Amino acid sequence: MRWGAIVPVNYGRDCKTRLAGRLDRDRRTKLVELMARQVISELQKTASIAEILMVSPKRLEVGNAGWAEDLGRGLNAELAAARTRFAQAPVAFVHADLPFLATQDLSALLDAAERSGTAIAPDRHAQGTNALAVADGREFMPMFGRESFSRHGRALPNAAIVRTNGLSFDLDEEEDLDIALARGFVLP
Repeated sequence: MRWGAIVPVNYGRDCKTRLAGRLDRDRRTKLVELMARQVISELQKTASIAEILMVSPKRLEVGNAGWAEDLGRGLNAELAAARTRFAQAPVAFVHADLPFLATQDLSALLDAAERSGTAIAPDRHAQGTNALAVADGREFMPMFGRESFSRHGRALPNAAIVRTNGLSFDLDEEEDLDIALARGFVLP
């Protein structure tokens, strides 16, 4: 199966504001860019990913990833608009703030979706959704944000749940930054 991947990146506006107590705006922007490049690099190495579309306010040149401008309609509306570019093809939504994401994590997500039609990768607190894959072409409106894991679970009751270190660890809070640094993550 050949997949499309949509990667939302908050690049080009104030970002990672929950880290403002530790990182100034310039370093937060560099952090977002670093993580986006890493996530897209892993997507590019994943054999079943045929096309990558980054959704962001400002274009970030990363390999052969395409770009759709984030017009400020809100994350879920922007992702739904981006999905129309893939028609009914299998598509994965993968957030760009996954500093430990690896190709095996992506393969686990896509393989699970191919078996069950859809797959959801929750954050490590089982509150948010860090990635979601829809293999069967169904109509689906993304519901990322607070408590999105439970909302996605209700909307996709037969979805496979995929928990891997690379998919579950997102970097949003100061505690996340401390854990990432302890695991060897290097700030830009």
